[in-house]
Amino acid sequence: MSKQPVCSESLNMMPDRAAAALLATPTGARQMLWAIAAFVVVAIIWAALAEIDEVAVGTGKVIPSQHLQVIQNLEGGIVAEIFITEGQAVSAGEPLLRLDDTQFRANFREKNQAYDDNRVVIARLKDEIASAAVIADGSLGTSAATPLTDQHLTELATELPELVEREKIVLAGRLNGMVSALEVLDEQYAQSESDLLALEGKLESLKLSYELSQQEVALMRPLVEEGVVSQIEFLQKLREENNLKGDMDAARLAIPKAQKAMNESLEKRQELASKFRSESLRELSKIEAELRQLQESRVGLQDKVVRTLVRSPVNGTIQTLNINTVGGVVQPGMNLVEIVPMDGRLLVEARIKPEDIAFIRNGLDAMVKFTAYDFAIYGGLAGKVVHVSPDTMVDEEGISYYLVRVETDQSYLGQELQPLPIITGMMTSVDIMTGKKSVLDYLMKPITRARENALRER
Repeated sequence: MSKQPVCSESLNMMPDRAAAALLATPTGARQMLWAIAAFVVVAIIWAALAEIDEVAVGTGKVIPSQHLQVIQNLEGGIVAEIFITEGQAVSAGEPLLRLDDTQFRANFREKNQAYDDNRVVIARLKDEIASAAVIADGSLGTSAATPLTDQHLTELATELPELVEREKIVLAGRLNGMVSALEVLDEQYAQSESDLLALEGKLESLKLSYELSQQEVALMRPLVEEGVVSQIEFLQKLREENNLKGDMDAARLAIPKAQKAMNESLEKRQELASKFRSESLRELSKIEAELRQLQESRVGLQDKVVRTLVRSPVNGTIQTLNINTVGGVVQPGMNLVEIVPMDGRLLVEARIKPEDIAFIRNGLDAMVKFTAYDFAIYGGLAGKVVHVSPDTMVDEEGISYYLVRVETDQSYLGQELQPLPIITGMMTSVDIMTGKKSVLDYLMKPITRARENALRER
């Protein structure tokens, strides 16, 4: 049974408790009001605390991260094989085409002759330099006990045994001469060191004697004034003190001389080792130059043989193939292939409106979306701003914009094993993260803007 409204006359005739019961708000309505109020409060708190990204949006396209790579061959020749076609993706080091190498290989075999003697001499000189360094860096007096180093000669012993034995004899003779000279300098150093130790010991003894003499003089001085000690005896004690001081000063002066003698021995030792090494290095340089002259043409021809197989220097896409005929003639320095590089990272060039440029700087995070791939399905690529143009540019329609470049973290969408390729020229939408702002700030922005501009119109 539904409740009927109660008129005011009936309420006036009822007791106060009964009238209050009839006028009380239903419990369900009160709970609904409290729930709405709580929801509003929670929503305001969430809007004040929750932050969303502020972004500057621009449109652009993928550009090459490097300049167009033009592939040439220095010598030219006859085309033997072609491995690629225009539009094909290639990896760094992948063969593009091969030129006929018959003539180069024939010349290479002619020039590939023996230069064994020079090789063995170079090996001996390298061992000589290494052995000399070990001898010179060894402790004083141990030079004669240092074993010879013949690693480089040993490496050639199986191939050229007679020449290696000859150079080992030369090596031993030169190193023995160096050892003898170093032993003389080691003896000089040892003598200087002994003299230095003796002087230092003498100086310590003189210091002690001098201090005792000073104490004796100090004790005798009042006794002389009292007449207990004679003036002559006191003067003798002063003379003795003065002599001790002179001997002590002489010892002090002699110590630097002994140290200098030791240093000179060390310097002569280092000079001898340096001179020996310099002579060996000079001879090594000379022999190596002679060897280079012998093998120069051989190495040059070997390089020509290697370069008949033309390879891609970078990861990229074949844009132009200028040779299409097997057996065709390639002129020296002719442009063979043009490659658009893709070096594992993408560079996206985007146009940003002047009103959005204030908060854009290098290092900001960005999200690159490709129009060729649905962002909701394939997502985009994260990147960072690497360049912001210092001034505005104007397009054909007279619209001003700033040019911003974004470098992505990877060069493909999807999984690494099944990547979705991205090529130069693809159109993009770029979202640059310029900061964060709470939801409440966004909701209040129209009100704030209206308040700032209110009551100003005429």
